[in-house]
Amino acid sequence: MRLVPAGDAAFTEIVIDNEDEGFSMPIRRVRRYFRPGLAGGNWRVSFHPWAFGRYETNYRWKPAGDGAQPAIWSTELPHSGPYEVAYYWLPERLSGSYVRGAAADTFQITLFHAGGETVLTLDGNALQPGWNALGSFRFEGGTEARVELSDVADGRLFADAVRWRYVDPDNPGAVFYEGIPPWESGGR
Repeated sequence: MRLVPAGDAAFTEIVIDNEDEGFSMPIRRVRRYFRPGLAGGNWRVSFHPWAFGRYETNYRWKPAGDGAQPAIWSTELPHSGPYEVAYYWLPERLSGSYVRGAAADTFQITLFHAGGETVLTLDGNALQPGWNALGSFRFEGGTEARVELSDVADGRLFADAVRWRYVDPDNPGAVFYEGIPPWESGGR
């Protein structure tokens, strides 16, 4: 992690991809004698150039589970203040048409921030390929910011990347734009 000078705070953006140190897939309970196994299996990795390929060309997926195996992205944010949090949703060719009916229609993401936690129910059919803003939340600098994707859903789940983008209260329109559209292919 690199310390960001205060003058550059308006353009602070942190992306945690599914291969980064801040990504984890903990198992919240273990299989024991007379206890049923975990539902849905574990998170599997798939490689594809339509995944968030500017950083990694892979993503994680798993069938719906029982809540024991979330996907978690976490990082320490350098500055206190509001950050826009976004979740990377795979292009339809990965989340929908190639596996039609397999992608979850609804699932939950929990954001942990300075004000506590916010649980969002997302509609997979309404998400756009690429970054989807989850909202703007206040975070304290030097503390952990965390986003948790529950594995309780009605279909397949995808874990690729989460982004925290600082929103300068004095200039909310000043954001860094990388100018790269989400991966889509005009091919077959």
